[in-house]
Amino acid sequence: LNIRESFPEDSGIFTCRVTNPGGMAECSAELFVEEAKLEQPPEFIKALSPDKQVIEGETAILEAQVDAYPPPRFTWMLNGMDIVPNDKFEIQVSGSQTFLIIQRVTSTDSGEYVLKAENELGETTCRTTLIVAPSQKLVELPPPHEVTSTTVTEHIKVVERDIKHVNIHEFFIQPLQPE
Repeated sequence: LNIRESFPEDSGIFTCRVTNPGGMAECSAELFVEEAKLEQPPEFIKALSPDKQVIEGETAILEAQVDAYPPPRFTWMLNGMDIVPNDKFEIQVSGSQTFLIIQRVTSTDSGEYVLKAENELGETTCRTTLIVAPSQKLVELPPPHEVTSTTVTEHIKVVERDIKHVNIHEFFIQPLQPE
């Protein structure tokens, strides 16, 4: 059997049966026809954002998605130097997506990140600037002391002196309010 032009809808089980006066013989085969993929150079479907800000000590994730056939090879660079995966930098590829995961970012991780996608038909790049903001230090204050309300009453005695006699007057003043 020779099929000159096939399409996905031609997929199925094909059987060849031969019969003659001596009997019958049969053989079957299953045919899968896949959609032909057109070759194309890499093109970003989702490029890196122009800049990304992350707080020092956190994890930064840069991601992009590329359409290409054959599938592209990805190269990540920081300030013009290729990034080699290690404990700090992890590179993941899942289908047409790629991720650069930067663990525990510090100010030295700031800079221009470039992603290059290439295959036999061409290459393309996109870039982002990673900005690492200093982490905010939290100051833990000691627990507040228990405050009790106290009313203070002030008694003032005014003494007037006269040579002949002494008069004592008492005045009552408003209680003081706690601050």
